Amino acid sequence: MAKKLNIAILYICTGKYTVFWKDFYKSCEKYFLKNHKKSYFVFTDSPDIDYDNKKEVKKIYQKKLGWPFDTLMRFDMFLTQKEELKKYDYLFFCNANLLFKKEIKEDILPDKYAHGGIVVTQHPGYYDKTNLEFTYDRNPASSAYIPMGGG
Repeated sequence: MAKKLNIAILYICTGKYTVFWKDFYKSCEKYFLKNHKKSYFVFTDSPDIDYDNKKEVKKIYQKKLGWPFDTLMRFDMFLTQKEELKKYDYLFFCNANLLFKKEIKEDILPDKYAHGGIVVTQHPGYYDKTNLEFTYDRNPASSAYIPMGGG
């Protein structure tokens, strides 16, 4: 194996989403880039979360903004840790209800010159679906507009 990488996991669990944290953490430790150093940046309004006594878990207070702002404002949340996050080789944002089920190895890591260094996963709700079943914005006035049949 090459150099041990320094990985930051960005995780938002405000309100009722704190129930997912424990199982997410266990599955991530077991399956996700397990030969590398991982640090967890947990944005939460909960006073106590599982594993917050571990040195790799950094709990950051985040007020619950409510739907859809907990999602729309995620990058503003992450930017509160901008200087700290610069220290990491890779950053991964994971949805609160994500669980790793199989080992994820280094071959998923993006090349910084290909695809802008970005890696994404497909939401399981859209796996094996046609683009007609996706929730694209079909409003022609939207800058996110995707015409019917496109995407």
